[in-house]
Amino acid sequence: MICVCLGEGSPSQEMKDAFLLLADEAVEAGVNTFYVGAESETEAMMLEILHKIKRAHSKMEITVVLTEDPGENWPDDLAVCPKGVEHLSGAEAIEARNEWLMFMADFFIGFMNTKNTASRKLIETAKKRKIEFFNLSQAVA
Repeated sequence: MICVCLGEGSPSQEMKDAFLLLADEAVEAGVNTFYVGAESETEAMMLEILHKIKRAHSKMEITVVLTEDPGENWPDDLAVCPKGVEHLSGAEAIEARNEWLMFMADFFIGFMNTKNTASRKLIETAKKRKIEFFNLSQAVA
């Protein structure tokens, strides 16, 4: 099973603690692959925590999903850019990447500002596809 992890902004300690708990529970529930964005400090925090969890779960896979060709900038992680996204830029690239991620997801852990159009679209897609979704912004409110 695949869990997508996306977020915006800067993470608080509360958010780090909540993400650690949710990601650990996802692994215990059978998630073996995590797709993580690489656009924000929150996503960097998610990636760091997932690497710590992976130490105890050697079969767990982590893939960084980018909006541009990864080149050789990601030696420690498998990094991919969904086909066609590398030709887009800015918000258009992020939206196309997010659509690809939601197509792949069984679970979704995010830190989403529901006032942000892109975040609302992600939440709506998760609901429509019946993807189990956890919004860290509600967990730490």
